[in-house]
Amino acid sequence: MSAASKRLARAAAYLSLALALSYAESLVNVSSAVPGIKLGLANIAVLMALLTDGLAVACSITVLRVVLVSLLFGNVASLAFGMAGALLSLAVMALLLRCRVFGLVGISMAGGACHNLGQLLAAALLFQNSALLDFLPPLLLVGMAAGLLTGLCCWLITKRLNGGIL
Repeated sequence: MSAASKRLARAAAYLSLALALSYAESLVNVSSAVPGIKLGLANIAVLMALLTDGLAVACSITVLRVVLVSLLFGNVASLAFGMAGALLSLAVMALLLRCRVFGLVGISMAGGACHNLGQLLAAALLFQNSALLDFLPPLLLVGMAAGLLTGLCCWLITKRLNGGIL
């Protein structure tokens, strides 16, 4: 099998994993006082793709995942908010990965926080309501906690597969 075929197969596996984790997450209601809170489990697949295959593949998986999840389980609003959060999160994680300032868990925590920041900024712009930014502090904390969970999962996976990438 050629290197390109292996890369395509890995990308397809990551996308499938991201979709399966998104579906599993849709079955669990973790939102409490703040609507829309999720664990961000699909970020495990995105972060693994970023680590193994780079930004272009991770971006493709991110965009396809958000579009497909919105079509299957969401609506137009979930597409807009999900895309804003996912792309900001991916951009920050890619930048931090390149800078090598933080470890995998720290990168994932920053990604989780930025995902919520991107969604909240998109909502504030779309609804022209700056009062939505009042949700920023709890959403940043929840995003960091979710990023901690997904980062630990990625760290364990990379450690198990090849002694750790970072």
